[in-house]
Amino acid sequence: MEISLTVGSKSYRASGNGECQHAPVAGIYGNPAMMWRAGYSAAEGADIPYLALTVWRPKSDAAEQFTLGMRVESESYDVTTVKGSQLVGKGSAAVRNVGAGGRLEVKGEDADGTDLTVSVSCSTFTEAIAEGG
Repeated sequence: MEISLTVGSKSYRASGNGECQHAPVAGIYGNPAMMWRAGYSAAEGADIPYLALTVWRPKSDAAEQFTLGMRVESESYDVTTVKGSQLVGKGSAAVRNVGAGGRLEVKGEDADGTDLTVSVSCSTFTEAIAEGG
């Protein structure tokens, strides 16, 4: 996994093992959607010790929605644009498929107005296991 992100005016990069999943048939708050998820964690002291990003592409042709939670240096950042949940911050997401993998991209800002740009590249996506009921 390769991560490239900008927080405000500072840029960061990380690479290593992470988890990349995709579900071609999923749902969010009762709405059918495709889902991509990327999760990464590193040792404390790393510039990016934690990142979790889920992108949803509704079947209704609505724009992609996402949840992002990450820690950069000593600060935490969260953005949620998923309709039906409590919205936090704002932004847009895109998925770029490349072979068995791809890139998840987010541009937006958290509730405090901090500009965030995130790109997560996955060499492959594994099948996501259904959760909930």
